[in-house]
Amino acid sequence: MSYQHPPVSRRRYSSVEETRQTALETIKTTWNDIDHLLQPLSEVVVSLNALSSPSLEPIAPIVRLLQNDDTTNKLNAFFEKVISSLAAAVARIQLRNTDDADDVSMQEDAVDASSETGHSSSQVILLEDEVLEYLISANVLLKTLGYATHPHCPAAAALILRWNLLRILETLVSSCLKDPRLLSHESILIPLLALFDACTGSRHPATDQKMMAVMNELIYCLKQEPELVQFFIEEETHTVDVQSSADDGIRDLRLLSYLFPHVHNPLETGRLARSAVLALLPILQRNEQLSAHVAGKSSFSAVLISGLCAFYHSLPGKLFAMFGPGWHKISPYDLTCSVDLEYFTEYMVFCNAAVQLSHPLVQSSIISFFKKLFLTPVVGPALGQEASEDLIQSVAYLEFFIRMLHERALRTAVLDHLITAKINDRAIIDHLTECILNANSRVATMSIVLFDTLLSLNYKPLLEHLFMRYLKAARPFLQSDVFQSGDSLNNVILAETLLEFIPQCCQQLGIVTEPPAAQESQSSPGMLKKLFGRSEKISTADLPPVELPPYSDYLLYARYNLHCIWREFSDLTDVDGSVSRDDAAIQETIGLFPDLELHGVGIGGPFLASIFYKLDHLVEHDLYFSLQLTGLIARIMMFPYKEVWAFVFGQNYTPELAGRSLIQVLGTLKLYVDSVIPSNSLGKALLERVYRSLIPRRAGSPSSQTPVVSTPQPERKSLSFLRSGPKVSETDYVDSIFLDADTIMESVEMDGHGPRYSRRNSAAGGPDQLKIRMAAYTAVLLNEFLQELAAICHEKAILTAMISCDLFDGA
Repeated sequence: MSYQHPPVSRRRYSSVEETRQTALETIKTTWNDIDHLLQPLSEVVVSLNALSSPSLEPIAPIVRLLQNDDTTNKLNAFFEKVISSLAAAVARIQLRNTDDADDVSMQEDAVDASSETGHSSSQVILLEDEVLEYLISANVLLKTLGYATHPHCPAAAALILRWNLLRILETLVSSCLKDPRLLSHESILIPLLALFDACTGSRHPATDQKMMAVMNELIYCLKQEPELVQFFIEEETHTVDVQSSADDGIRDLRLLSYLFPHVHNPLETGRLARSAVLALLPILQRNEQLSAHVAGKSSFSAVLISGLCAFYHSLPGKLFAMFGPGWHKISPYDLTCSVDLEYFTEYMVFCNAAVQLSHPLVQSSIISFFKKLFLTPVVGPALGQEASEDLIQSVAYLEFFIRMLHERALRTAVLDHLITAKINDRAIIDHLTECILNANSRVATMSIVLFDTLLSLNYKPLLEHLFMRYLKAARPFLQSDVFQSGDSLNNVILAETLLEFIPQCCQQLGIVTEPPAAQESQSSPGMLKKLFGRSEKISTADLPPVELPPYSDYLLYARYNLHCIWREFSDLTDVDGSVSRDDAAIQETIGLFPDLELHGVGIGGPFLASIFYKLDHLVEHDLYFSLQLTGLIARIMMFPYKEVWAFVFGQNYTPELAGRSLIQVLGTLKLYVDSVIPSNSLGKALLERVYRSLIPRRAGSPSSQTPVVSTPQPERKSLSFLRSGPKVSETDYVDSIFLDADTIMESVEMDGHGPRYSRRNSAAGGPDQLKIRMAAYTAVLLNEFLQELAAICHEKAILTAMISCDLFDGA
């Protein structure tokens, strides 16, 4: 026996029905008043004659009336009533579709009955709602839209009408989420398209944002019923040549046309538009014809990339801080300092996602316009600027831009452009290589940072261009019986050799918590004060403890990175392809830098020659450059190219083609540091002071190192080398020696007008003090760098053994 509702429920149902009927009567009455009020607008014939003053006299009273607050209030009240009534109808749809066990049979009967008429249960409920039925029968939506778009309707009144029509249609579209097929009903579809056309032709921030919100709801409905997209296609009206395969019969995909004007908006309207585009692309991806139209006949790709150009050109004309920790790399923190940089980042994320979600034909079109509209006219000229500050800014933005590109097709396009495009008849990448040797240390630092990011992408054509083509051509000079990449034992021996080059003054350092008073007195605070130019009393007892990372951390870091990189080079780890010697490549390299005595320029090419030349002069560079340089070299050593190892560690080159090997360079640096920094309590106190000044760089690295598009990290406590850099918010308590020393280092750079910061230079002491300070920083950096290299050798030995035993998973 079926359940019978109690009488109270019947009374409540009767009360609800009465309320609905009352609301309907109110809506009818109010609409009749409004229609009567607006009717003069529809009676005006807009023509050339009607634009004269006499013919406009009848419209003047209605214009004044529409500008009246009482009229505005009446319009708003009417639409509020309509929207609330429609919202109630939507709620009844949801209620009718609940899983109430007592109503299941009734719902099934309703579905069966509706299927006979071609409508679902949801369609029946909404379309038979008395309010919507009245809106349709009285043509309220289209008539209101006609009033809103009338050329003589006051702007404020037209805005109210369009805004509320969008709200009504938003309510109707939201009701379609349960059953998207309702969108195909002409009573909803025709007003919806007409309203979108009107809002696109008459822009206002309020209606623009509301329209994009409705578009998101609409496209979400289409994701559930993709075939409904056909209702939003405008077909060609002219006769099509049946033999023309280029004409697909589609004139316009109206959904994209509605979104295009808003995707460049940096505010919420633009975010909604871009969200709608990303929701639409998977729908189009499944339709070959529509994808072909978007790729070949629409302006989608051009609009997408022109927005990228616009956001790039709006970036700050100057980097936020040219000094201090972390200046050389744009970080997530910097996004909070510049709204334009934040907007650019958001749009880059959008471009990445658009390529990822698009059909291959559309992807190809986007990449083509990316090269034609962005890389060639924007990026290339920016990197060719001669002014140092402009060049620094352009390289910084390029590095950040590349870090943001997680979509392989976009990354490849940028890298190929750097290799093939030219600046003054030189490849852009070669121009950037020259910047490593720039006399301006900040230009050189930015170039090193850029190359570290570029090499982190493991792009083989880039490695081939930078150094492998030279090393392969010089294989006859690189045959070494000592450092064969496949010999695990030799890698272990090499690791032990590298660790022996740690400066003597660093080997006495350990974990220091609080030095004894005797040691404090022996450290000669007066001497430290003289060395570092500090006016206050220097005390190590009040500073953070020195905690040096254990060697096991370096091993874990090397193991993780080697495995990641070698998986991408699995074709090189067990294959020794033969390459014939290319004398032309060698001769080309020898002639590139005739005025400099570079490390092995004839064998390794200008890139390796430049970075090893800089390493050979490590004590002359500022801290930031040295940190990035050693990190770049460590990265290069992780590639599975035996030619690189033979070049770096081999010593049997012919004299005319070779410079000093890395072993020789490291030996010289060790001797220099040991000759300047004494291996006694003063030297130890000096190095502890340096280490303490750099502790916040390790402490702050998880924040500053986090990329906008992150990559997986090993499941362990993150190892933070000194080059990681501190959080900007922590720079206030970074030991002041850190900044003082770098300012002093910069004081020796010549800009054509004598030393800069001469006041600070003279206050901090003379050349001997500067020499000791820089040697102290070199010792600390060398200690870390040697452990990095040794760990790479140790882990490379293990990995090589695994490969020889077929234990390495290169997938």
